[in-house]
Amino acid sequence: NGDYRPTLTPLFMFALLPKGYEVLGAGVATMLSNVISFAYFIAVFHRVREKTVLEFPKRLEKIESEHKKSLYSVGIPAAFAIFLFDLVTMVINRLTASYGDIPLAAMGIVLKVERLPLNIGLGVCLGMVPLVAYNYASGDHRRMERFASLARLAILGFSCVCVVLFRLFPEPITGIFMKDPVKNQETVRLGAEFLRGRCLAMPFMLLGYHVVNFMNAVGRGKVSFLLAVIRHLVLIIPLLFIMNALWGLSGLIWAQVAADVLNALIALLIYKRTKTEIIDGRKSTN
Repeated sequence: NGDYRPTLTPLFMFALLPKGYEVLGAGVATMLSNVISFAYFIAVFHRVREKTVLEFPKRLEKIESEHKKSLYSVGIPAAFAIFLFDLVTMVINRLTASYGDIPLAAMGIVLKVERLPLNIGLGVCLGMVPLVAYNYASGDHRRMERFASLARLAILGFSCVCVVLFRLFPEPITGIFMKDPVKNQETVRLGAEFLRGRCLAMPFMLLGYHVVNFMNAVGRGKVSFLLAVIRHLVLIIPLLFIMNALWGLSGLIWAQVAADVLNALIALLIYKRTKTEIIDGRKSTN
């Protein structure tokens, strides 16, 4: 996707800048990665512009109110969902920090490990959006559903493979993120324990994101907004506090699993209902 941060960040943090400037190095790496990505996409667009109907605007066109409404109805819920995701991470870190530095470090490792299947799954969901949207707009709802089903199978298959790997090899995986895993055995042990539990939420988490992106693709921004609120504000954050109070650190781990299982069930019910409405609407107009 043109993100060069995995390569540039350690280079600027530990090689190019002096000790004590690690945060500045991470910021510079992020800025440069975005500049390089922008230049790359401009170059690609310039190369293929003769083969596409797209072109750089020569002037700013006035957007009609109807189009503004459709943009905001999808864009605002998507932005709000990202904010809520970060809010959940803040709550998890805050609650975990009350148990000490080692559990906090272990949780930080697990959250990083989760990003691999999460980012790949989100990439599949985002790639699904234009395909679903084009076929929805053209009225080919059967093809629309095929694309949605293919994306769903892909993310479920990949996430299940990740769950198996995380359950079988949690210590080696968490140890990758430690400079000296032997010296930090307790952090690796706790991280492995956290990973064994939290990884079970991954298929259900991605199912929820699949439904959210499907709703965005068919212009159901309000439903997407509702799903974001249900997952983060109604389920995850309350369960984090409740299960932390009841079962301590173990409750923090299993709160994510419980919340995402419930959220996936709700999302799939809404998905099924929305899909039925779309198909019935097509039939009634033909």
